Amino acid sequence: MLHFPTDKGTFFYRVAGILRHEGRILLMKNQIMPNWLLPGGRCEMHEASAEVVQRELMEETGLAVEVGPLRFVTEYFFSESNRRFHQLGFYYELALSGTPGLDWGQTFYRTEGDQFLTFSWFGPEELANARLHPSGLKPWLYTTGQGIEHLVLNDTW
Repeated sequence: MLHFPTDKGTFFYRVAGILRHEGRILLMKNQIMPNWLLPGGRCEMHEASAEVVQRELMEETGLAVEVGPLRFVTEYFFSESNRRFHQLGFYYELALSGTPGLDWGQTFYRTEGDQFLTFSWFGPEELANARLHPSGLKPWLYTTGQGIEHLVLNDTW
């Protein structure tokens, strides 16, 4: 994966997706981090970003997705457990491919390797109170802009 620790912090490249249903957005978290994230993961060397989000959604949820337009490119700076991070993020609009075996609107659980993952659907009111990582995405997720937004975001937990 494209993840480089340095003496000044860690850089990584993450790709995630925005999957919507009836005005709600799918978010995930694992048992280690208290923060909710858009589902996705880290890019491997020589892997196109759209392929990353398809692979990660299949691995994490078992859902096949069609990748839509790139919506956000983020430069995200944050600290966690006394470590500094610099994340380059690509966020795509997603649509489900085929008929999912999913109970829409319900929280569901999966495992990936030794990680226990929780997935839940968030409307605007729930998202306002959620600890989203990066938090600076909150005001943008329910906008319907055209083109790609470039966001520089900072969080310290």
